[in-house]
This record gives sequence, structure tokens and C-alpha cells, in this order.
Amino acid sequence: MSETDRRLQILGKWRSLFAGWQLGTRSTTDPECQAVKDHREVTILLRAEVNALTGLLIEKGVFTGEEFDIQLGDEAKALNEA
Repeated sequence: MSETDRRLQILGKWRSLFAGWQLGTRSTTDPECQAVKDHREVTILLRAEVNALTGLLIEKGVFTGEEFDIQLGDEAKALNEA
């Protein structure tokens, strides 16, 4: 297992904490809890991937942090209006 895989496995374990926070204590076989855990894990991993990609693109000079901030604001406005 690579170091990245190990770190992602650790990060994914936060799913249980967030599911418990959202639903309260549930059994490990509860389908609703499992669905929330799965969704939380995907959301957490997506956040890490987007952060990594954004950081690399800024570092490589594809766009600046300010340009990203402006575009992010534009996307948030468009989604809100939709």
C-alpha cells in the first residue's frame, strides 16, 4: 500500500464520526447509517482530490489563486440561481 493510499484510508475513517454526528448512535448494519457513511466518505475524498488538483494547477501557473477565487464565486452564484 502506498503512503497516499494509507493517508486516504485514515481520512476515510472520519465517515463514522460524521455519520454519528448526523444520525446519532446506530448499529453498523443500519442501512441509513451505512448510506450516510458512504456519502460522507465520498465527499471527504472528493474534497481532498479537489484541493490537490487546485493546488497543483496554481503551483504550475495554470491559474492564480485570485482567479480561482473569482471563478469559485461565479460557480457558487450560478448554482444558487439554478
